Amino acid sequence: MRKTIDKLATNILRFLPAFLIFVIPLFFLPLTPDFFQINKQYLLFITSSIALVFFCFRLVTRGQIQITLSPALLPLAGFTLVTLLSSLIQHPNPRFALMNTTAITISVFIIYLATTSTQKTSVVIKSIILGMIMSLVILSFFSILVQFGVIAQIPAPEWLKAKLFHPAGSPYHFLTLAIPTLIATIGFGVSTRNWLLKPLILAGAILIATGSIFSFKVILPSDTDRPFILLPYSAGWSIAVDTLKNPKTAILGAGPDTYTNVFNKLKPASLNLDNNLWTLRFSNSSSELLTLLTTSGILGVILFSIAYIKTIKSLLKINFKSDPETLFILTGLFSILVLFALFPANTSTHVLGIVFLIAAAIKLKTEGSNSVKDVQFGIFSKQITSAYSEISPKEKPSLPILPWLLTLASFVLLGVFWSYASRIYSSNIVIFQAAKNVKDNPVMSYNKQIEAAKIDPSDPYLKINLSQTYLSVTKQLLTTKDGQEITPENKQKALEFANQALNEAKAATTLAPYDVTAWENFATVSRFLATYNVEGAIDWTLATYTQAITLDPSNPMLRAQLGTFYIQINNPNQAIRFLEQAIELKPNWNAPYYNLSLVYKANKDYAKALAYVKEAKKYTALDSKDIEQLDKEIAELEKLVPKEPAPTPTPTPAN
Repeated sequence: MRKTIDKLATNILRFLPAFLIFVIPLFFLPLTPDFFQINKQYLLFITSSIALVFFCFRLVTRGQIQITLSPALLPLAGFTLVTLLSSLIQHPNPRFALMNTTAITISVFIIYLATTSTQKTSVVIKSIILGMIMSLVILSFFSILVQFGVIAQIPAPEWLKAKLFHPAGSPYHFLTLAIPTLIATIGFGVSTRNWLLKPLILAGAILIATGSIFSFKVILPSDTDRPFILLPYSAGWSIAVDTLKNPKTAILGAGPDTYTNVFNKLKPASLNLDNNLWTLRFSNSSSELLTLLTTSGILGVILFSIAYIKTIKSLLKINFKSDPETLFILTGLFSILVLFALFPANTSTHVLGIVFLIAAAIKLKTEGSNSVKDVQFGIFSKQITSAYSEISPKEKPSLPILPWLLTLASFVLLGVFWSYASRIYSSNIVIFQAAKNVKDNPVMSYNKQIEAAKIDPSDPYLKINLSQTYLSVTKQLLTTKDGQEITPENKQKALEFANQALNEAKAATTLAPYDVTAWENFATVSRFLATYNVEGAIDWTLATYTQAITLDPSNPMLRAQLGTFYIQINNPNQAIRFLEQAIELKPNWNAPYYNLSLVYKANKDYAKALAYVKEAKKYTALDSKDIEQLDKEIAELEKLVPKEPAPTPTPTPAN
């Protein structure tokens, strides 16, 4: 029985990396608001859970813990530990962080440990190469079909025909997979001496190259459209350097999944001058390494980089020039490390990187490299062997306590993880159903939103959505037709829904205290209630806008919104103050100029009002529908501005 379980576990782990790299890039499900990333993540979680279970089974049947010390193992373990500590120490909502980037990091480490410690066969490498190339060929074929309009002609949902739709997640996500794979495939195809295989590999490379060209064409900016925007490197570097000034964030970073918060807090004000960038909030830096430096600190980025660099150095010591498999792995690792240094990454890219590292470790094993060692752990000692050794189940210790303890701990942790993960995924399914029914069945949509928030009460964005729904219902109850008065019953219902909107908005700020979106939402809710003189609404609005500005200090829109709120509550001095601050942050934006014109016009300072409305027109597009209104304002104010009296002529003295 032990031998059967051992063999089954070994075979499953043998083909797990190939399965992962073949399926993850292709996998998506139209069941959640995000068809791609969350579903790819959960497939990764399932795969890593399977890897951990069968790794534990194998350890138990063999009666000892045996792992392979490869060049990347300790750096990856250190990086995983840093990510975990950063989530627990730095993130304001550790539970939320643990179920996202941290869970991805732990998952890829488990897969790496389980497969490299149990395999020493070229079958693993061959299956990885085959799975990787096949997956990218299929994705490239999809890009080619999109380019020639084939997808648009088939009877399919509209989302499938969208310009930027791609099974990989987007054309950009496809390119982050295609470029490293293409370089590795070309290296393999050129170096292989198998003349039956060479044309097939090179044909695959041609398909991947063609698909990459078409995808690159899709994301190129045009005069009217910029489908893909990266954070400028100067801004990404500036933000990363600012995090290094604080010892706490310098070592462990700001925490996984906090880049948007850090960006809001530290972004250079110069970004406001670019009309394509100033309203954007980036969730990644200009490159993956800059993102890691910001969110995982110096320790994180160093350990992550060392895992790839040490592996590349070890591969360079073996005869890679005459071995197509080694050349494939080596060029792939180098390409993906360069990609991490230059561009943002995603779940699929990290999976690609870890699969390359797995292939490298197993290649080093099969070549007998000194950089790979097996370690067997006993209760009181450990044994290291330089070569891979296949330990027979019959040679197990008489008291195999450690494997059983590890298995028990693993099953407990998996149970805890999936109890949370299943609720998160269920809430995503429910909220997607709510979004689908918002027009045709608003009552059902409303109930689904409530259900989603109950399933996953730790998600602040579900609270934000629900508060906006309550606010929308409040507005409907307070809206009348043909000047009719609001009924007492509707007033009472509106008050109840308004209180619920406030409660959900407050809950969101509690769950995400450093997320400016939560505070903006709170301000939107309380600002609306202030128009109906709800007790305390003015104070809530001022407090929430102030907190939002604290979290996003270089955002001109927040200051402009607060300025217009001061206009609403008849405080012109404070309105002028914040509108002028908005102009300082973004001098080429017409809105604060126009609102300042209104303030000065109300104060009967027509000269300043005229000056500001002219500035507003200066920064308004000539084809905008606002031009006509601005011209009317200018004409009206010119009539109101007192004309300077003509100078009195000096009489000429008589001779």
